Amino acid sequence: LLARGAVVFGMLPILAATKLSPPVPTPFKVTMVWGGLRGAITLALALAVTENEHVSSSIAHFIGIIATGFVLITLFVNGLSLRYLVLFLKLDQLPLIDQALRHQILAIGLGEVRDQTRDVAGELGFSPTVTSTVVEVLDRRVHAEEQANTFDTALGDRQRVTLALIVIANRERSILLDLFRIQGLSRRVMETLLRSAEAMVDGARLEGRFGYVRALRRRLRPSLRFRVAQMIHHRFNFDAPLMYCMMERFEMLMIAYFVSLSLTRFMRQRMEPTLGHRISDIVGEVLDRQCKLLDEALQTLRLHYHGYSEALENRMLRQIALRLEEEKYDTLMSESLLSEELHRELHRDVEHRREQLDFRLKFNIRAGIESRIHNFPVFEGVADGVLHDIAMKMSIHFSSPGERLYRNGQKVRTVYFISAGLAETHYPKHDVRFGAGAVLGAVEALKNGRVNATSRSLQFGHFMTMSARDFRKLVEDYPRIGENLERLTQAHAKGEMPDAQLLPVSGDDASEALPSYDAIDLATAPVNRVFPSTKTDQKTDA
Repeated sequence: LLARGAVVFGMLPILAATKLSPPVPTPFKVTMVWGGLRGAITLALALAVTENEHVSSSIAHFIGIIATGFVLITLFVNGLSLRYLVLFLKLDQLPLIDQALRHQILAIGLGEVRDQTRDVAGELGFSPTVTSTVVEVLDRRVHAEEQANTFDTALGDRQRVTLALIVIANRERSILLDLFRIQGLSRRVMETLLRSAEAMVDGARLEGRFGYVRALRRRLRPSLRFRVAQMIHHRFNFDAPLMYCMMERFEMLMIAYFVSLSLTRFMRQRMEPTLGHRISDIVGEVLDRQCKLLDEALQTLRLHYHGYSEALENRMLRQIALRLEEEKYDTLMSESLLSEELHRELHRDVEHRREQLDFRLKFNIRAGIESRIHNFPVFEGVADGVLHDIAMKMSIHFSSPGERLYRNGQKVRTVYFISAGLAETHYPKHDVRFGAGAVLGAVEALKNGRVNATSRSLQFGHFMTMSARDFRKLVEDYPRIGENLERLTQAHAKGEMPDAQLLPVSGDDASEALPSYDAIDLATAPVNRVFPSTKTDQKTDA
């Protein structure tokens, strides 16, 4: 008993502190210590000792008596008192959130059942007397649940937001499991999304809204495999690993975006009647920001890899259509409209068409790099032949929200050219944002110096990079680039540059390329600024 108590009360807090397991409440720990003793292992070890011929009969007899007594004590003392311990610790009762939610859900659900019953009775021609009798019974149950409903007073805004996030995370997991059954989608991508959905459920349960946002941000971070592939691309100009990682990122962003749209509809249609307009607006705003963040990320990728984007969307939609076709055939067979032989034949046809989609799409990550260089003001007036040579020296860098590009005091070894995306430099007294067409680290690279501020990416971006040594040689060979850089630097210092744009557009379309900074805050701002303040927060701040 003491050993079990030492393990439960000593090891579980350490595992929870290191994030290896979720925290376990004290009542559950007490129940685990008291109810986990049954003596099965004790009896097995005692029998092994008594059957050992090298152990004297007196010792074997003593061990058998002690082991049997221990088992009987745990059965009659621990076993019989376990039920009363559970009642004393109130583990048989629903949590406060579930108690408050029970009457709310039942009142809404029974109200819908009552309305459906009335409609069915009218369609099937039941007599008005029978219909009114059954509907009145349901009316009384709805009224009783509404009278017992304490949802508005039992839970504060913060608890209701937590409850909504738990439901949303569970719903996302269910949608992903349905998508996982569609053959042809990347198994690695689906497993990554499912793991992050599980992490969001656990984060919302343990840390509320902050835990949910932290888990969401971990999904947006590049994996170790992606970072290694990008490093190989930069140093050795070997594109294959990065190409495969980008294919998975493209698919992950696309699936996550579609799921976010589905969650937004679910929030408005199903959860708003239960949780109320205020809570649904708060959680809905977070979902809207997530949709904007993913949509802008897809825009940057579609801009440069439009053909691959269309091919991927086409294949995904065809796979979904095949899945729906299979379900339709199953429904027709259950209604006896299809024979078993015809049903099998149709399924074989679907499988044959699915096999035709079972191939890996590929794309060239360097596609169109020369045309993108024309969009940079720093290369204005440079001959096309020179731009072709510059393109050969460029590498591709796919940034993630919050990724640090330069650290304050760091020597510049790489110059970043923002083809699409957004970056921010943090100076002591102000921040400067850079959008499509901007260059980071160029001035410091020419001086072979260090940056005096920290720079980071704010979005899923598409950058091009060049080593500082190659850039210095480039400016030395083509002074026009240095003149353009000097002009742009002075314009930045005077505040004459336009607002940072997400995509390289001009003219009347410039306003459409402005990024959604509220969506960017979801991935980069402190977690306490992601959600709108609730009434509970306002009281705490006061």
